[in-house]
Amino acid sequence: MRYKEVVNKGKIIKKVNYKDWDREVLVLKGPIHKGSSGSPVLNKQEKL
Repeated sequence: MRYKEVVNKGKIIKKVNYKDWDREVLVLKGPIHKGSSGSPVLNKQEKL
């Protein structure tokens, strides 16, 4: 099952720093539809 142009809103619930990672990780809360769990996340300016 493949979706095209599925848009959902979510929010950042916290930011996490892992010891061995060189970047901050954002923990998001929002709906996930079957087949779209690997989709990119965009901000309001439509940037990754």
